[in-house]
Amino acid sequence: MCTVSMVPVKAGYVFTFNRDEQPLRQTPHYKVHEDLGYKNIYFAMDSKAGGTWFGADNRGNIAMLFNGAFDKHQKQGAYTKSRGIVLLELLKAAAMLEDFQHKELSSTEPFSVILFEHKKLYRLSWDGITKHIQLLDSNTPHIFSSATLYEKEIQQQRKAWLNNFLNRQPQVTDETVYLFHASHNITDRENGLCIAREGSCSTLSISQAVWQEDHIRLRHKDLVTGQLYQQAIFL
Repeated sequence: MCTVSMVPVKAGYVFTFNRDEQPLRQTPHYKVHEDLGYKNIYFAMDSKAGGTWFGADNRGNIAMLFNGAFDKHQKQGAYTKSRGIVLLELLKAAAMLEDFQHKELSSTEPFSVILFEHKKLYRLSWDGITKHIQLLDSNTPHIFSSATLYEKEIQQQRKAWLNNFLNRQPQVTDETVYLFHASHNITDRENGLCIAREGSCSTLSISQAVWQEDHIRLRHKDLVTGQLYQQAIFL
């Protein structure tokens, strides 16, 4: 999995996530809240592994996980720590970027995290050997696709799709970005934004966090059940 975008809008930022997984994977818990004392975290919990792929806290920070670093990797034996558990640990940390810098990851398969912390945007990647930290321009739209599912040519094509889509919009909003994730190139079931690869992965849900100065609005749309889950986080 998956496809992740960050789009700056007039009132803040929109983070959207298409989760590509095996269709038979257990239905996740979309609204999980933990009060850690020093902050509250809100996330979608994977029912199988207990980790998460998408979460936020009441300090205004957002984190999203996708599989792979920069290139498609070869699995190296058994990995003993789930990537989703790593993201949940980051969400629980008092300082997520610092926690990633010190985290032991040798038993974890390669992954990337798009992190919005203290109003700065980062891509954190673990390629199986080395950690990479990239500070990204938060004033520019970004879209990222899992290297385990999408070839580099497709990843570049998706960047062009997003830029072309946004350039045609008279006003970019969280709704227009959501519609892009839900419907763009919908007939391409292999590499469109919502996929349905036969005998393989399908897009099971779309999650979105709309960041503004005083609150974050979360929503998760389960594409299998049709259910919509929403949550407001006041900062």
